Amino acid sequence: MDSIELKEKAIQAIKHYTDLGNKVLNQTMPYPKTDFSVRGTVGGKYSTNRHTVMINMVLFSENVKDYLDNTIPHEVAHAFQRHIYGQYTYGNGKRVMPHGNEWKRIMLALGKSPKRCHNYDTSNAAQRTVSRDYVYVCNCRSHNLTAIRHKRIVESQAQYRCKNCKARLRYEG
Repeated sequence: MDSIELKEKAIQAIKHYTDLGNKVLNQTMPYPKTDFSVRGTVGGKYSTNRHTVMINMVLFSENVKDYLDNTIPHEVAHAFQRHIYGQYTYGNGKRVMPHGNEWKRIMLALGKSPKRCHNYDTSNAAQRTVSRDYVYVCNCRSHNLTAIRHKRIVESQAQYRCKNCKARLRYEG
């Protein structure tokens, strides 16, 4: 299935669970917008400020059925929670927890288990690894540092020390 078909399936699922929630919760919440830019190991997010369900396309493409059955209703439940209870507080100032009893009741009303976390294999979705191209040495070994750490040493004349031998690190290249 290509990414256009996947995105359409996600949008259809969001509309389905929004329609279902409006019916069983007696609400009139508009459809959330959809964003497919989530990266890393996060399965999905709900942006309260933008009324947007955000989806990780890498994880979605690898777990289509589970996404449609669990992740999307999970995020739509957050949208209903915000719609019904406001910005995570009741009128009396009591805090509504993002995965608290209110969210759990909404998930059950949608016919879903109120499960908080996914268990997807995230090895293909993990953020890029940091390059460690700057070699420093001490008395006992070499240390590969990132460009950011190297820049801090150069700019501030910081003297980093080895945790093992306590010797000052020297730049080798």
